[in-house]
Formats: sequence, C-alpha cells, structure tokens
Amino acid sequence: ELPYRGLFDFSEANTFDTYPDPNFKKLFNTLVYKSSLLKNTKNHRNLITTNLQSTPQETPNSKNKLKVIHFDDYEIDTWYKSPYPSQYTSNPIMFICPHCLSYYDSSFTLNRHLLKCSFNFQPAGREIYRDEDEKISVFEIDGRKNVIFCQNLCLLAKLFLNSKTLYYDVEPFMFYVLYDYSNNSSFKFVGYFSKEKLNSTGYNLSCIMTLPIYQRRGFGNFLIDFSYLLSKREFKLGTPEKPLSDLGLLSYRSYWKLSVIREVYKLLFNNEEQLIFKKTDTDIKDPHLKVFSVSIDDLSNLTGMLHDDVIVALEQLNSLITYERNSQNKFALIFSPSLVKTLYTTWKRKSSVKLNGDYLIWKPIILGPSGGINTNSTMVIADHNNASSDTASYEGQLMKNVSVIVNFLKDDLEDDRDIEDQFLEKIIQQNSENNELTSQEKNEFTFSKARITYPGMKF
Repeated sequence: ELPYRGLFDFSEANTFDTYPDPNFKKLFNTLVYKSSLLKNTKNHRNLITTNLQSTPQETPNSKNKLKVIHFDDYEIDTWYKSPYPSQYTSNPIMFICPHCLSYYDSSFTLNRHLLKCSFNFQPAGREIYRDEDEKISVFEIDGRKNVIFCQNLCLLAKLFLNSKTLYYDVEPFMFYVLYDYSNNSSFKFVGYFSKEKLNSTGYNLSCIMTLPIYQRRGFGNFLIDFSYLLSKREFKLGTPEKPLSDLGLLSYRSYWKLSVIREVYKLLFNNEEQLIFKKTDTDIKDPHLKVFSVSIDDLSNLTGMLHDDVIVALEQLNSLITYERNSQNKFALIFSPSLVKTLYTTWKRKSSVKLNGDYLIWKPIILGPSGGINTNSTMVIADHNNASSDTASYEGQLMKNVSVIVNFLKDDLEDDRDIEDQFLEKIIQQNSENNELTSQEKNEFTFSKARITYPGMKF
C-alpha cells in the first residue's frame, strides 16, 4: 500500500534524509546558545542595568534573580520576592500581560499572547461598577470559577506586599479588580482587593494592592471605599482583616477620618433645616452652637464602619468628649462646622478618583452548601426504614433554602432604600422627638467640665 493513501510514492515519502546528523545537532546547539545571549541583551535592555548594579548581590543559593517586571509600557521595580516558577525568575526581568496577568520570560512570547488575549476587551468575572467619566470599571471575580487568573493576581500582588501569604488557595475568596479602560476601551489592571466568602469576624477586606504606576492617584482609597460600599449594600458593618501593616493602618486611619467627615458634613449642611436646632444654655459661651442627636451607632451605619473604627476617627478629629454627670462619666460628640467644611471641601477639590454609589449594580452572592469552595460530592444511600425522617429533613432543608432567598430579597421586599437613607430618616425622626424635650433635659454638659478623649485616657 502506498504511503499517505497514494498521495506520494515511496521515494517521495521517505523521511530518512530528514534525520538530523551530528553537524546539524552541533549547529542547533550553537544557535541555542547565541539566542540565549541575544535574549539577555535584547529583551532585558540597559534600562535596568544601573538598578541591578546598585542592588546587593544575591546569595549563592538564591535562584530568584527577578528585579523588574515589564507591565504595559512600564518597567516596574519589584519590592519583594514572589514564588513564580523558577524559569521566569531566573532572569532580571519578567513580562506580564496587563489584561490577564499571565507571565512570560520574553517580550516575543508576550507580544504573541497580546494578539489573542481574551481578557483584552472582556475581563474575567462580571462587571458590577462602571464610571464613564473616570473610565474605570470594577469586576467581581470568583476565586473558584477563575482559578488561574486569581492565582496570577496573587503572585503579582506578592511582588509589592511583604505580608502576602496566599498564592494558590484562592477558592475561598472573592476578588474585586479595578480596571482602567481609557486607552481604546482596552481593560488594563490597576489594583484589587480580596474578600473572604465566609467569615464570622465581619472582615470586608482581606488584601489590597494598587500597582506602583497607579499610586498617588486615589485608587487605593477608592478600593477601600468600595469595600465599605459593598458592606452597606449587605446591610452589614465591615472592617479590614487584622492585623494591619504600618502602611495599611495609616491608609485606613485616613479613610476612617474622611468617611466620618463626609457624613457629618451631610448632617450639618445638607439637612440643616430638618435636623439641627439651636441650644440656649447660658453655661455654653458660643450662642451659635447647634445641637442634634446622633450616636456612634448612627455614624457606624451611615459609614458602614465598626464602632471601634468610628471611635478612632472621632479621636483623630478631637470630637469625642467626656463629662461627668451625677457622678458618672458621660460622652458626647462635638464638631467644628468650619473644620468639617474645610476638610470636606479639600477632599472634594482633589483630582483623585471618587466613588459614586449610584454606579454600583450588585447583590450579595448566595453561597451553596460548600460555601463557594469546590468539594468532593458525597453519595447518600436511601434507607426505606427512615423514609419519614428523610421527608422531614428534606422539608426542613427546603424551608432553610427559602429563608436564604427571603433574606436575600429582604431589603427589596420591605424597604428598597439604601441603608444610608434609612438611617438618615431615623436620625431626623429622633431629633424631631428630641425637640419636644425641655431645655433642662437638653443641656447635659458644660464646656468647662468636658474633656477631649484620647487613647489610653484614664477616667
């Protein structure tokens, strides 16, 4: 029978002459060696040689030589080591796709990948936020459904976060990734934060990172604000995972202070006619002092922050004071309208990116029995003797599933307003009731006996 179904005869189909001889193998090895030299000189340009010369030498046992990553049109110095495969860290520079975060050891392979990257115009997950003016979008990505992307994301984050310890076990987390699409509608990674699906501690953020090329532009504060917005849409209070790093603590203390200022500004200036009345107390020298009833719990619900975090913000503002009444220590909140207005207008004038809650289209996910984590299925063998108990168990599970859906739609069924609007109405209502109090009941303290509280203060 002729080879290839008669398409060629035996002489044409003979492959004996195509076997590599020793000379060809020698030529191949020579070209491989020359290409490796050209790879080091062409792909790893002299752009990073000065930095490499100034850095301390690696230890003899260290195989990780990575110093710089090529991301989009930038060369970014890495801050820490990340457990990338050794073939990619054996060179001083690594090439990362700005869309899907895949990593390569040469610009040639990266450019070939960019021609067909599926995340160029449609990132992973589902889009839950888009700001057409700022040209930014936020995508919610399930670590169980997009394992490879989330692992690449964690490996990239480790290059800039010393405390990052999770790289491959991404299934228990949801990732909220911020993209910039100002360049020809192509989505480019800016930063992200992760959130554990099931946690009993109320954490709304586990890890947060913004690329160095996008820092000092307000994206980090935007992501923190976004995490609290999700908490408020869940009708929960949130806080970041503890302990915080030094830089993280500074960022959050600044955010907590700003968040309280924004809500107090709305109370003082946007709802003045409905909320505030003047206090006529001869012991208080300022006749323009305005009093309204608001608690730390109210501020906590307006901001989505835990009570402890609200107290930290109030202490920074010197707004939490204590006084003695009937031999007991009482507390009150005091705000300077001029200071509140100054801080608020300063924040508004900044050119940094700001969050607009109206652009969020999102509902909390309903997790199955596995809690959003892939698990091995369990086979259940029916026992006819326990048919009645099985039926009761099934009905109980059914009612449990129905209750989950009812709770999921509770805010839509009972009151479709956001939690901020609901508690603002509550504050206005409680102040209208306080207007009926006598002047003596209103005046509970005097400035001469009040003290500003601070951490570690003794009473």
